Amino acid sequence: MSIDFKIEKKEAVTIFQLAGRLISLESIQELISNAEKNLSFTKHSIICDCSKLEYCNSSGLNLFVRLLTKTRAVGGECILVGMNGSVQKLFELSKLNQIFTLVASQEEALARLKQK
Repeated sequence: MSIDFKIEKKEAVTIFQLAGRLISLESIQELISNAEKNLSFTKHSIICDCSKLEYCNSSGLNLFVRLLTKTRAVGGECILVGMNGSVQKLFELSKLNQIFTLVASQEEALARLKQK
């Protein structure tokens, strides 16, 4: 199974609910193009709900870093929600957990964005 995602928009926030295995950039071109469309707005943020993400490799890390870079360039933020298992371990090993904001729930992510 490859990556599957759903998109939800709440004001200046796009929420991507990711499920499956994030292993190649080719499988997520639609997600990237959707994110880039939304990031043409000032101070737009992205929440990636990773609670159903089973696996991620370096291509997946590349996606998250690209999203983070693009959101910060427009004054927004990229928050990752519900990391678990091997995905969380990969973020810890790569030290990306020190760069990203990682939270347990979408509600917590939305609350953090309201504070900024």
